[in-house]
Amino acid sequence: MRDNFDNCMTAILPYEGGFGDDPNDRGNWTSGKIGVGENRGTKYGISAMAEPGVDIKNLTKTGAIQIYRTKYAPPVAFDAQPYGVDLVVLDIAINSGPSRALSLLGRALGTDLKTASALSMLAQEYKDKIGLVKSICAKRAAFYRSISTFSRYGKGWLRRNAGMEATGVAMTMRLETPEKVKERLQREAAIAENARNTHSTATGATAAGGTIKTATSDTWHFDWTTMGEIAVLVIVVGAVIYFTVKALQHNERTKAYLNAAKGIVV
Repeated sequence: MRDNFDNCMTAILPYEGGFGDDPNDRGNWTSGKIGVGENRGTKYGISAMAEPGVDIKNLTKTGAIQIYRTKYAPPVAFDAQPYGVDLVVLDIAINSGPSRALSLLGRALGTDLKTASALSMLAQEYKDKIGLVKSICAKRAAFYRSISTFSRYGKGWLRRNAGMEATGVAMTMRLETPEKVKERLQREAAIAENARNTHSTATGATAAGGTIKTATSDTWHFDWTTMGEIAVLVIVVGAVIYFTVKALQHNERTKAYLNAAKGIVV
């Protein structure tokens, strides 16, 4: 058995925190549906929805880690995944379920294969491990953006995802010198910062170009011109939201890579 599980726990646990029972989070309910069943909460990432039989409030960190090891690591073939890939896949499994983790891994690998063993073999053979880690995390970010509660929890989700990406990239480089690892992390931070600036500029440009006439009281009726303007406005608003969220995503990536680089002693 490989020795990377404890390292992954060190990276994952800070994002899980202690006990929480937000009634707006379906994961805190034993049924997985808000207002149905019991709100037993979530602790160390172990939710009442996933583990309805566990005394969540009194769960210890050791107990949570044991659940990760026995119930979340095996379904994603954790010990057979490449270093770095194992971290992001396990984190997705804990946060969104093993099936979601395997789905995102498969999409990043460009395959329809679904079994953990087959996917881990392809991941091991994949030449660009850093690229694979980044691709999985990019697809995870897209998945987060599709969730209805993204407006409430999205920033925290993107921060976590960015942290896993940066740490995962560093893990893939475990055999490199500290100097090379730090240099790569700083380079990735610069790339992410450039992407953030690009999307921020696009947000401003789109918003500036998306003005619409305001109807007065004597022009309350809709004609085709008005309908066309409304359609344009809807498109513009959607684009502004998209570019804003992408800028936020890359901002979190920039910070995560810089923080990871600071932790490398050369």
